[in-house]
Amino acid sequence: MTKVGTILKKERRKKGLTQEELGKSLGVSGSTVSMIERGDRMPSVELLEAISDFFNIDMDYVIGKTHVRRSVWYDEFGNEYQPTERKEEHSYYLDPESERLAIEIHNDPKLRILMSTVRKVPPEDIEALIAIAKRLEGKEED
Repeated sequence: MTKVGTILKKERRKKGLTQEELGKSLGVSGSTVSMIERGDRMPSVELLEAISDFFNIDMDYVIGKTHVRRSVWYDEFGNEYQPTERKEEHSYYLDPESERLAIEIHNDPKLRILMSTVRKVPPEDIEALIAIAKRLEGKEED
């Protein structure tokens, strides 16, 4: 299996799509998707572009040239945004919500002390820590 095939299969499975369903979305047959995933066929530049657009990932990631899935993110309206969850297989955090909260903590200098506590903590506990820290911060200002 090629890097392209491995990445395509991983991304397809993440979305819960069959090879036929993905092929239909990309304008190719399911057997074409299968051949690419097995490494029997390399996609054209146009198909690589379609794969990249469909999964919202950089083409360099699709071809295995980088581990960065997406350097610039756009929503369905074309507005650039900062992702709040990593899509990598080996995320530092246990789940996307924990990572979103950790980013919130990181972006607030007064909450950064909590960063060392959040890696293996469930999101609801992180939210409780943030609330406590914000309440304490408010009491200090009185």
